[in-house]
Amino acid sequence: MSNECNFGLAGHLALVLSFLLSAPVGWAQTPEIDPVLLEEGAEIPDPLATEGGDEPSPAVGAGERAPVPAVAPDPYELRLAALEATFDAGVDAWRLGDYATAENHWMAVLDELTSMPIEVDGHETVVDRHALLHDLGNAAFRLERPLEAVGWYMAALRHAPRDVETHENLALARREAGLESEPNPDFVRSLTDALGLFTPAESRWLALIGLLPLLVCLLGEAARGGRLWRGLLVLSILIGVAATAPLVRHGLRGGERPVLIVDEQRVEYRAEPLEERPSIGAVEPGAVVQALDALPDWIRIETVEGDRGWVSRGAVFELVR
Repeated sequence: MSNECNFGLAGHLALVLSFLLSAPVGWAQTPEIDPVLLEEGAEIPDPLATEGGDEPSPAVGAGERAPVPAVAPDPYELRLAALEATFDAGVDAWRLGDYATAENHWMAVLDELTSMPIEVDGHETVVDRHALLHDLGNAAFRLERPLEAVGWYMAALRHAPRDVETHENLALARREAGLESEPNPDFVRSLTDALGLFTPAESRWLALIGLLPLLVCLLGEAARGGRLWRGLLVLSILIGVAATAPLVRHGLRGGERPVLIVDEQRVEYRAEPLEERPSIGAVEPGAVVQALDALPDWIRIETVEGDRGWVSRGAVFELVR
């Protein structure tokens, strides 16, 4: 009798222990449904159910490999390949002397670049925007539109401000368009032009590198102090200010929308975007003004003197491309 009781007690203990040991395994194998992802009242999907019907999919036999689903091509990669092909087609047309066809191909590439992001999912465009705008300037110059070529070269320099060839082509196009050479700038203009020789990306790196000495001197002055560290701190502040100046310039000019007057005659601007309205002023060909507003056929501009008015869209060339 006692043996039976002992056996029964041991059996119950074994069952309890086996349940306690197997429960965490069962809980770990039970799939959990995130309540945030499951709408209220929705049923929990059955992982064994199939989309097409109640019949399960046929099992893979022994020794057979499951079919590998075909990987769909990346749509963004396909667009980049098409852009590269179109750009190369423009280069081929240029080499054959068909400048109009080359311009059409390159304009198609520019329109596509405008409608798509510069970088998506880590992919970068294969077309250099500076080279594209430079080539469009070459095409406009060959097609005897020198003022428009000036605009393309100026737009290209916004992406590569130190490119020597683009600067040379710009000077040639300005002479061909009958524009005066750039006047000798004053000190302020020279300083502003010098700050503009850096792209926004270069300006960020320059500011980061220029602020590193300031950080080191701040730590040194706080830890050691003394006249030497204070002098180095002042010097590092001056270096940091100079290094961050190009970045500040890009930040201040980030919202500007410069346009170039490309009409061969003086462009008259009006107080309202209507042709019958009287002129309130005029802008010379080749002048750079700011675009304030835009309509399908009109653009509101602001001159260097601060005057504002509406001009025909065909008379101006947007420099931000």
